[in-house]
Order: sequence, then C-alpha cells, then structure tokens
Amino acid sequence: MTRTGFVYEDTDWEFVAEGENRGDTWLLATFSARVEGSDETREGLEVHAAIAWARRRADEVIVTLGDGSLWDPGQPLVRRRPPSERWKDRSPMTRRWPSRSRSP
Repeated sequence: MTRTGFVYEDTDWEFVAEGENRGDTWLLATFSARVEGSDETREGLEVHAAIAWARRRADEVIVTLGDGSLWDPGQPLVRRRPPSERWKDRSPMTRRWPSRSRSP
C-alpha cells in the first residue's frame, strides 16, 4: 500500500477589528505535514523541512500552497500576496529616476 504525505502551507486570517474578517487569507510561508493513516503531524516548518519529514514517512508527497495550488519542489517558491493585494504584482517597477549630476 502506498502511503501519501501531505505538506500544506499554514494560513491565517487578517482581522481589521475584533470579529470582523476582511476576507484575506495570509500565506505564512510556514508549512505543516502529515501522513495518510497516521495521527503524527508537524507544524510551523520551513517548506523543505516539512517535505523531508513527510518523505521519511511516505512513498509520495503532495505539497499544497495556501492558495490551493499544488507546488513542484523542483521549482522556486516565490512570494505570493493575499488576493486583495495581488494588484501590486501586475507590473514591474520600470521607472528610472534622473541622476543629480551637476553640469559644468
């Protein structure tokens, strides 16, 4: 029987005021891991530590990011924003400021 390990990103909610949820899920860049058919878990790990823990106990490991997407550990893990702030990633900063050199 193949045992599957699950590594998933920890998330948290942003509260504007007590009891008021703005709806944003913050991706904490810490990960939890568990293995199918076992009660043993680990929480608050760096992604590679969580994967290593799961690999020692399972035949295959599935990594799920906080936004629900699957991640291939062979690819770089890039910064991600909560849904309401993704507009900040739409265009790279390309403006160049003029230099302040003096003319003779």
